[in-house]
Amino acid sequence: MIKSLICILIIIFAIGCGNKLDVSTKGYLKSTEIAPKYCGIDVSHYQGSIDWNLVAQDTNIQFVYIKATEGKSYLDDKYKQNIEQARNVGLSVGSYHFFRMTSSPQEQFENITNNIDKNQQDLIPMIDVETTDGKSVDEVRNALKKLTNLMEKHYGEKPLIYGTMRSYNTICAPDFNDHLLYIGRFSDTLPPKIKGGGKAAVWQFSEKGEIKGIPKPVDLCRLTDGIKIDDLKLGN
Repeated sequence: MIKSLICILIIIFAIGCGNKLDVSTKGYLKSTEIAPKYCGIDVSHYQGSIDWNLVAQDTNIQFVYIKATEGKSYLDDKYKQNIEQARNVGLSVGSYHFFRMTSSPQEQFENITNNIDKNQQDLIPMIDVETTDGKSVDEVRNALKKLTNLMEKHYGEKPLIYGTMRSYNTICAPDFNDHLLYIGRFSDTLPPKIKGGGKAAVWQFSEKGEIKGIPKPVDLCRLTDGIKIDDLKLGN
């Protein structure tokens, strides 16, 4: 009886603190664990057909980043649908481009601006940097710098830079530490460490989140200390 009462009190406390209990049995967070609080997600075609009306009912979610483009010609086949529907239900939305060294910065910029409409962006666009495509780090940094300059002129803000903690520190740091950083480190308790004195603005802490309306596991993110959602907004 006492054990049952204690369990009930723990559950009530967790809910009252805004934490989400994950009762799935799919090997994500165990049913006995309290999931760390999240405030954002990022999605692509991988998540399948999303019911954004259901997603918007999750009051933890303050922002969403959606994959748009990759390289010089790829457009995510769910992008147009995702961004339109996510904005229609009132979510703050941004778009991201997956950076490749198989095409030039100018070619990638044209793909980005042909598809990522500035007027549809609530949040500053982001560049995902996870591969060198066999090029040297210096070559990647030089090309990435050209692309970030083009994007800053077009959108009016320095783009966010995404990477896993390893890929960012290997490829980008410290040259891009003056950008807002969106860094993946899949841990409940260990935030990203950035080489050269930088700091992640957004911490992607799980790739196994379960959100109603999204049929497959999704990345969960939180803002780090001192960062507000307004800091991510385009034209703020």
